[in-house]
Amino acid sequence: APAIRKQQCQFGWDWGPRFVTAGIWRDLRIEAWSANRVKSVRVTQSHRKDGSVALKFQPELARKEFPVRVRGTVSLSGRVVAKIRNGRCRIENPALWWPAGQGDQPLHSVDVEVVRADGSVVGTWSRRIGLRTIKLDRHPDKAGETFQFVVNGRPVFAKGANWIPAHTFVAGLGRADYARDLRAASAANMNMIRVWGGGIYESEDFYDLCDELGLLVWQDFMFACSIYPGDRSFLASVRTEAEQQVRRLRHRACLALWCGNNEVEHLNAARLARRSQRRAYDALFLRVLPAAVKAFDGVTAYWPSSPHRPDGDRSHEAGERHGDSHYWDVWHARKPVKE
Repeated sequence: APAIRKQQCQFGWDWGPRFVTAGIWRDLRIEAWSANRVKSVRVTQSHRKDGSVALKFQPELARKEFPVRVRGTVSLSGRVVAKIRNGRCRIENPALWWPAGQGDQPLHSVDVEVVRADGSVVGTWSRRIGLRTIKLDRHPDKAGETFQFVVNGRPVFAKGANWIPAHTFVAGLGRADYARDLRAASAANMNMIRVWGGGIYESEDFYDLCDELGLLVWQDFMFACSIYPGDRSFLASVRTEAEQQVRRLRHRACLALWCGNNEVEHLNAARLARRSQRRAYDALFLRVLPAAVKAFDGVTAYWPSSPHRPDGDRSHEAGERHGDSHYWDVWHARKPVKE
């Protein structure tokens, strides 16, 4: 299972049965073109001291072509709040996006055209974005080091849950299925969902709802618990996978963190002491994945594994001081909650 880029929990997990599916389960299409096209547009936000937000739009084309420029509009509730000229715009007195319980979740509609010098249009691109900053804040404190998310300059106490696939057979899931569970999370006063690395990269419906409900997303790459190959072909496949997912999700208002894997580092300490397996681990989670995040996102923080401690100490006590922890003893060892 670890070498197959497929939903790992279908092979069985502590919470679910082994039901391994087969076949194509998402839509397919064939695209053909004879000219250039817009693959994506990278949106960068700069939040100024005067409260305004400057936006920069960088087109990513299938083929290199110069010069091109970006024009378009940024709208909120059907009203244009800024016009994009030469790939830039500025919004005065912006309506900021906040996690649930911290404020509202206004989503701005971005509609752009990429045009050549002669005025011909290369392509168009439309998305919804939230105007906000999200940072993983790690600074020294009296306990050791913080591990907290700061949104629009405000530290937020993260309350949430692990998200596993919403059904044993994911092919039939639709927006209503996701809405049922994500609205329940919001009603329970959660403000963060962790897309767990043993499942799937979720659908657009999932991220749409998280944007709308103010549920921050801790996004695992789809690796969990196992040791993975480190050969060139596998790393090349993962490099492509990571590029595609980072490009797809980087504009999301809800996106708070990219995480390399679930529990691989913690559960495989003995195996990772072997040089060959450590080399494969480092290549995947310390080089390939963070490089993709840096190259195609460049804003959202990357965390190599969960749990992870910067000094490698796996004890519960170390988790009190820095990094993040998974405390299994209440769940598996039946210890009291006061533990």
